[in-house]
Amino acid sequence: MIFVRLENSMIVKKKPIEYEAWVLNSKDTHKPEWVKQLLDAGLIQKKRVYWYIKTLEGKMKTTEGSILIRGHSPKEIWAVRKDIFYKTYDIIEE
Repeated sequence: MIFVRLENSMIVKKKPIEYEAWVLNSKDTHKPEWVKQLLDAGLIQKKRVYWYIKTLEGKMKTTEGSILIRGHSPKEIWAVRKDIFYKTYDIIEE
């Protein structure tokens, strides 16, 4: 593979960062505390068959079974479809 470096361009690799994650499941009675706080604050909501998540970029709609991920700031949350999650994230501990 040959890389050509252009002026002001770089080749970069994102640092590995650990996140907390939870499978969106309305029937789960053992939600982590951070998920309960997001529900209480209205940042995630379950309406009929969809979950609505207020991300830093705007409102996101996803389905049951998707993976909710929390970043390092309190409102940094997003969801990833389960199939994509298992292709792009490694589980460190359960």
